[in-house]
Amino acid sequence: EITTVKATEGQVELIKGEAERTMQEMIKAKKSFDVVICDPPKLAPKRADLERAMRKYKQINTLAMQLVNPKGGLLLTCTCSAAMTQSGKFESVVQSAAKAAGRDVTIVSKSGA
Repeated sequence: EITTVKATEGQVELIKGEAERTMQEMIKAKKSFDVVICDPPKLAPKRADLERAMRKYKQINTLAMQLVNPKGGLLLTCTCSAAMTQSGKFESVVQSAAKAAGRDVTIVSKSGA
């Protein structure tokens, strides 16, 4: 599920829908946002799910990056899958998604629960 907030001069627009389909529709419509928050559910509840989860996180983050304003913006992306963070895989997935999206990224901060 996806919810987007677009705030311009005090106005807020909420868009809610199935995340991947909705992001694809917004990309097709050439929409972009200054801030995109990507917080999918736990995709790797255990290490055995890691490879599948990495593919899914890459796919989701690639779409999310394409929605960030190409002139500059912020993507806040998350994972609640300990298997991703403990293995150090999440950062490489984000970098791989950036390459797939044709975007340059700078990781500003990393934090945990």
